[in-house]
Amino acid sequence: METKNVTELVHQVKLEMSALGYSPKSVTNHDANWKRLIKYMKSNSIDSYSMETGLYFLETVFGNEVLKRNPPPHMVVSCMRIMNMLSEYQRHGTIRPMEYFNKYRCPAFAEKAVKMYQESCIQEKGLSSRTVENSLTGIHKFLSVVLGRGVQEFSQISRNDIQAFVEALSPLRRKTIYGYLSYVRGFLRYLHQQSLTPTDLSIQLPAIRRPCDNDRIPSAYSSQEIRILLEHIDRANPKGKRLYAMILLSCLYGLRGGEVCRLRFNDIDWDRNTIHVIHEKGGKDSFYPLLLAVGNAIIDYISNARPDFDSPCIFLSACRPVKETTTASFSDAVSELIRISGISVPKGKRTGCHTLRHSCATMMLENDVSLPVISEVLAHTSTETTSIYTMVDATHLRQCALEVERILQEAHQ
Repeated sequence: METKNVTELVHQVKLEMSALGYSPKSVTNHDANWKRLIKYMKSNSIDSYSMETGLYFLETVFGNEVLKRNPPPHMVVSCMRIMNMLSEYQRHGTIRPMEYFNKYRCPAFAEKAVKMYQESCIQEKGLSSRTVENSLTGIHKFLSVVLGRGVQEFSQISRNDIQAFVEALSPLRRKTIYGYLSYVRGFLRYLHQQSLTPTDLSIQLPAIRRPCDNDRIPSAYSSQEIRILLEHIDRANPKGKRLYAMILLSCLYGLRGGEVCRLRFNDIDWDRNTIHVIHEKGGKDSFYPLLLAVGNAIIDYISNARPDFDSPCIFLSACRPVKETTTASFSDAVSELIRISGISVPKGKRTGCHTLRHSCATMMLENDVSLPVISEVLAHTSTETTSIYTMVDATHLRQCALEVERILQEAHQ
């Protein structure tokens, strides 16, 4: 296979993306990773790109432990995508769309039914809009398969179409398959209730056992590992100031990544020293005491690092165009911090921002906080959800214990 100068190759791929109808934002989204690849090749005196070079680049940037994780972190998937595009263009003179969803366009009749189903779930079942939005991934996956087989109205869906959808799920993780089947089962029942299908097609979906409890044991990090993470944050630069404040919010209050990213100025009452959070799941309101270290970290970020941008959200991207920070970028930043800190990550252990929430929960359990109290702090709808933390044995819990006061004291020494 012919190799090409990487700078010229990247330029050609960008032109091809534009010619294929990719938006300007989609084209520039890969710029950071392309620049990292070009910098790596220049520093190693490599002029022409090859897939072998790309694989060495991945190993150098992320390390073998990160590359072996299943599923791989978002930042690894993003780098692999740009490598595949370069190789595809070099070999075939074009590139393929990323996923089925890029090629799938939901027709009007199906889109109308989906919107009606969303409204039904929210108004009649009382589900949160976010929960319903999450279910759309599975529903659109289902629609992309059956409509792609020539189905033009719901009454035409056959048993073979259902089977084709189930087979399309086979490469996914068991937990993901279970979720997709649950989402689609509810949607198919709704279609029958609305007389859009002659029979209840949901009974054609296989009934699989819920993923076993051991699969749901949360990943958490010990107090020493959290301390190492805090120490490795470069708080002299804007990104470091932002990441430090966000990590404290997540590991000390157990906030989800999205709850941290969407924290607004009016959610903090500086006079009463409280933080107000509307939780993603269930829309529950919580009020937390504003710890001194957390308040100082937020003030440091706002005063010395936050871009001058009109937004009600506290945390913003450090690069232009300025926008609210996303959960994916926060999770990537935590994963990258874990990597550069040298913390050992066993196979199967996660590295995203949600692990900080788990660390908070296991700390409280280790310190004999009752499940109802932990459930209240984490805004779980029931203690049954919280009880997953009790599946970790006592030895593991001791390793996961997070001594908040000591960490806060050492972080400010």
